[in-house]
Amino acid sequence: VLLNVHALTWILSLVGYFRTKTPAACAVYVLTYMVAEICCVPLTPLEILTGFCFGFPFGILLDVLGRVSGAVISFLIARLLLRVGGDWQSQRCSCFSNIRSAAVLRGVGKAVQEQGLRFLVLFNLAYVPVAVKNYGLGFVPEVKLHLFVLAIFVIEVPMASLWAWIGSTAADDLAAAGLAANNATVAADAIGGGARHENPLIKVCLLAVGTLSVVLIYGTIHKKVSAELKLAHDENDISEALTKDDPESVRSEE
Repeated sequence: VLLNVHALTWILSLVGYFRTKTPAACAVYVLTYMVAEICCVPLTPLEILTGFCFGFPFGILLDVLGRVSGAVISFLIARLLLRVGGDWQSQRCSCFSNIRSAAVLRGVGKAVQEQGLRFLVLFNLAYVPVAVKNYGLGFVPEVKLHLFVLAIFVIEVPMASLWAWIGSTAADDLAAAGLAANNATVAADAIGGGARHENPLIKVCLLAVGTLSVVLIYGTIHKKVSAELKLAHDENDISEALTKDDPESVRSEE
C-alpha cells in the first residue's frame, strides 16, 4: 500500500508536464500507465488523472491505450510463467509447476470454454483488482489473447469515458476558480474531490454491477470447480479400485 501511495504521488508530481499535451508527454503518460498497471498500482486515480491532464475526449484514447497495453503485457507475463513452469517441470520454477492443475483455474477454464467472451466480460466487470484480472486470466490456458483484449475493450471504453469526464470536469472547475491545475497538490485534491463528488447514482450503479458480477462469477466458478474436484475424486477412486483388484501389477511395477 505504501509503495502504491509513493507511486501515485510521483505520477502526480508530473501533472504539469502531462498537461502540456505534447506528443512526448502523451507517450510518457501511456508508458507510466502501463508500468503502473504491470506493477499492480490501483488504476482509478490514473483514469481520472487522464481526463484531468488531457481532457475529454482525448483522454479516453490515452486511457484505453495505456490500459490495454498494460493488460496485455501482464497477461503475457503470466502466460510465460505458466509455460516455463510446465516445461520439464523445472525445479527452479516449482512455484509455477502445479498451476495448471489448480482446481480454481481449471474451473475458470471450463467457464471460458462454455461461455467464451460473455464470461470474460463479466469477469472484467467484477469489482476486483485489475491485477487479479490480468495475471489471473493469463494463468488460464483456455483464455485466448484476442478474447481477453476484446473483453477489456467492451468494458474499458465506457469506463474510460466516465473517468475521463470526471477528471476533465475537475480541471474545468479549477480553471473556473482561477486555481493552477499544474500544481501537484491542487491536482491531487481536485481529482480526489472529483471522485468523492461523483454522481451518487453512478456510484451505486457501478457498485451494484461490480458486486453482481462478483456473485455471478463466484457461482459459475464454484460450480465448475466442484465438478473438477468431483471428477478428480472419482478418478482417484477408480485408481484405488483397480489397485485393489490387481495387486500383482503394483508389485511388478515396484
